Amino acid sequence: MNRKINKKINALNELKNKISLWSDKTEEELAYLIKEFEKMTRAEISSYFFPYFKDDSFAEILFEIASKYSDNKKITLNIISLLCNMVLRYDLQETKAIYNFVLENANKKNLAGYVSIYLPNLKGFKEYPNKWQYFVSLKKMSPKKIAHQNLVKIIESNINDIPSEYKQEILEFLQEKYEMANNEGGKKYYQDMINRINLNF
Repeated sequence: MNRKINKKINALNELKNKISLWSDKTEEELAYLIKEFEKMTRAEISSYFFPYFKDDSFAEILFEIASKYSDNKKITLNIISLLCNMVLRYDLQETKAIYNFVLENANKKNLAGYVSIYLPNLKGFKEYPNKWQYFVSLKKMSPKKIAHQNLVKIIESNINDIPSEYKQEILEFLQEKYEMANNEGGKKYYQDMINRINLNF
């Protein structure tokens, strides 16, 4: 293990230990520690980090914190991101509790847009009753910029599988994005998607 990796692991362990003793921390201190730890789950993936992020007992601690500070949207958001990255990037088991926690925040103001980054990628989402109804609802979620970016990605990756009853609404959304685009490259990007959907309308 090189010195750089060893330094990161030491920092990770230190943060993890501090968060584990969360009852001794103020809300502000805890918010800062969780934010810093969350950043580490989004850094480049290394096999050295798997034992530290693939940790069921630490996930339980995060649930306790989320429950205690359920009104603190910054803490809630970072714990959602933390848990989802631990699941999606580091093979933490996706429990029903994790999925339900993410789902519970899927329509909350100022959280919904961020939740949409992760929710469609969770295994539990396969059982979601009407995925496209959820997808098109992203148009009205906040933060608007994040929600719209996620909807565009979802449309692009599922462009041949859009149910007919949602195509007109999707086309109208893409037309709005086309008109708002401030360069030719952006306009071409949206127009290409519009054309592909219209071919199968």
